[in-house]
Order: sequence, then structure tokens, then C-alpha cells
Amino acid sequence: MAVSVSVPSPLIGTAFYTNSGNALLVVNPTANDFAGLTISIQRPGDVSSHANLYLLSSTNPTITTETVNFSAATGNQLSTSLTVPAFTVVAFALPVITSGRVNVTMGPTSATLQVGHSQAFTATVTGTGNTAVTWSVDGIPGGNTGKGTISSSGMYSAPATPGSHIVTATSVADPTKSASAAVIVTAAPDFSLSSSVSAATISAGETVKFTVALTPSPGFSNTVSLNCAGFPPQSTCAASPNSVVLSGTSKTATVSITTTARTSAASLMPFRGILGLLGAAAMFGVFLVCAPIRIAGQSRRVLLIAVLGILVSGFWTSCGGGSSSPPPPPITGTPAGTYTLTITGSSGSAAHTANFNLKVN
Repeated sequence: MAVSVSVPSPLIGTAFYTNSGNALLVVNPTANDFAGLTISIQRPGDVSSHANLYLLSSTNPTITTETVNFSAATGNQLSTSLTVPAFTVVAFALPVITSGRVNVTMGPTSATLQVGHSQAFTATVTGTGNTAVTWSVDGIPGGNTGKGTISSSGMYSAPATPGSHIVTATSVADPTKSASAAVIVTAAPDFSLSSSVSAATISAGETVKFTVALTPSPGFSNTVSLNCAGFPPQSTCAASPNSVVLSGTSKTATVSITTTARTSAASLMPFRGILGLLGAAAMFGVFLVCAPIRIAGQSRRVLLIAVLGILVSGFWTSCGGGSSSPPPPPITGTPAGTYTLTITGSSGSAAHTANFNLKVN
């Protein structure tokens, strides 16, 4: 619609702007006729250049009508020239063009969707046989990954980050005509994971337990699986339950870490000594059984020395002497040290972690 009208002084001009057209009123309050008067309308909009003129003068109380043609002028104006008699009121009506006018409408005019989701838009073009449109997002033809993309059919795909964007359909027949829709991209529903404690110290063979809390954001409704990583050798780590269903309220799970007591090789050495002595004693017993009952004095001394050598040899072997001794057995159980455990909760593409430091003495 028009934004202003200009008439020369001393005439008085005013304008009315409606959805159906432009209406202008010119008053000549003087006793003089104004011939060849130029009247201009700035930014008239999509109105007809053929105006209906209505004239009422002091000398003729009957309203007369006629058609006045406006022509395009420089700077987006319509202008005409006419004569305004003394003491006369002149009115113009320039109706909106309803045929042959390009117009673009969109649906929906606004949308809210989550990151990574899609929304279909439609564009309707009237006033021309060419109903094609081009699509853009925030002024970028076709959009991009940061603002979201839109296909030639009007399917908008939201970006990976939340934000607000404008989707626009522009007429191919008349690129000055377009329609837009506001799009709000929100974050996907998610959950959080936290641990009741962050560290503990235990001895090998003991068990430590702590809880983890899982809290859903509004709209999140899904199953979250729990698993444990980074726990010490010769130990176990498990969550109970190992999966929870979140839907509106928080849930907890108990994580248990069970270690294994250590057994040292030194603790086995006394048993090896006893076994060696028993073997030597057995050899001596066999010797007594098999030796002659009557043995001369010199032979008896040699015999005792031999038996004593056998016993010493058995004791030496039982204590680990000699090059043929087997290696000590390895130490078993959970090794001492500090370990960082990671509890992971996962649901689809969403995953969160909580760390726990465990010191084993």
C-alpha cells in the first residue's frame, strides 16, 4: 500500500491505506481553480493505475465520477495531472490488483523440531502460471550443515546444534515475492550420569560398592545400559541392574567391585622343606632295611657318614639349594595400585560417563 501522497499548497491532501486499495482525498479550499495539478503517490503497492475519481464542488452539489489514469514515475511512484475547481473536494480510489499479481504463501508458518529431525514445508504461488519456488535457509540457497538444509521439494533437515532459523520460499516468476517460516531447533532429550562417590581405598580380597544416578531430561524416555571399564586385574566390576528404563524420573544402580586376595610364593617354602626332609628320611629307612645286620666297626663309620651325606643332601635340596630347584610359583590375586574405573551409560547415540578412583593395598 502507499505510504504517502503529495499535493501542492494550498491544497490539502490525505490518504487512506487498506487491504483493498489506496484512497486519496484532495481539498481545494480556495476560490481559485488549479489546472494541470500533479498528484503523486509514493510506493503505491500492487494497485491499479486506473483510479475512480469522485468530485464534489460548492457549485455542484451532485457527486460526479470519472476515470483518471495514473502513470509510473521515477522512484516507485504513481502520478497524474488534473484540474481541481475552486471549493472542491476530489476523492480517488485505486483498487488492489487481484488478477495477474504474484503471491507466495507457505505452510506451516512456524515449526519446532529437534536436532537432526526433518520438517516438510509447502509453498503456494498464485497470480502466475509459473508456480516454482526456490528455497533458502537464513538467506542461503538450500541452506548448509550449520543452519540446516532444505531440498527442492521443501523438506527441511535440522542441523546438529540448537538454534533459530528462517526458511524462505521465493517465487521464480517474480523473485521480489516470497514467504517465510520461523524454525526453532531444540536439543534432543538426553540424560545425565553421576556417581555417589569419586574414590575409595580397599585391601586385596575386599569389595567396594557405590551408586550411580541417572536423570532424564524432559522428553527422554528410553533404556540406558551400564557397563564398567578400567577395573584392576583379578577383579570384577558389575552394575546392578545393568540397564534401567528412564521416563520422567531418576533411577539409581549399584556398582560392585570385588578384588581377589593375594597368595605369595614365600608362603609355600616351609612345605617344600618338610617334603625334602621326609624324602631323606625315607631313603635312610630303605638303607637300614637293605644293609647287612652285622657290620664291622670301620664299615659302620663309613655307613654313618654316607647316611649323614644323604640327609644333608635331602635337606639342601628341600631348602631350594642346587641349580635344579624349580622357580617359585607366581603371586596371585589383585595387584596393589591405583586404578581409574569408568562407568558408562549409553542409550542409542547418547552416552555419558562417571569416573571412580580405586586404590588397592
